[in-house]
Amino acid sequence: MMSIVCRTLIVLKFSRMLLYLVPSSSSFDRLHTGETPFQCSYCQKKFTRKEHLTNHVRLHTGETPFQCSYCQKKFTRKEHLTYHVRLHTGETPFQCTYCQKKFTRKEHLTNHVRLHTGETPYQCTYCDKKFTRKEHLTNHVR
Repeated sequence: MMSIVCRTLIVLKFSRMLLYLVPSSSSFDRLHTGETPFQCSYCQKKFTRKEHLTNHVRLHTGETPFQCSYCQKKFTRKEHLTYHVRLHTGETPFQCTYCQKKFTRKEHLTNHVRLHTGETPYQCTYCDKKFTRKEHLTNHVR
């Protein structure tokens, strides 16, 4: 049996009665308490997780440790390289269950599915108009 509770994956193996908690709850506890122990030495911005600070510091240093093997373009974050490589390979791992259209990124699929469902989760606080995408709300407020 698998259950996700507050981003903590709990796997129960009944045959051996073992309980595993992955990952450790300390980093997730900080999400609830607001604790931000990791601070950027360049701009003093604070983070709940060390890896978020590491990614942020690369914006200041210009470090780009992830390189595309197809075109040698470099990236500050591994997931950005993953998205980029899909442009070369044509991989589209996310598919719409309504129309079968495929996407390279999950967030692109999520935005697309809202066209089918009519979901409008982003609401203007000034006029109550609703939008399917956050950037549409941002443009509206400007």
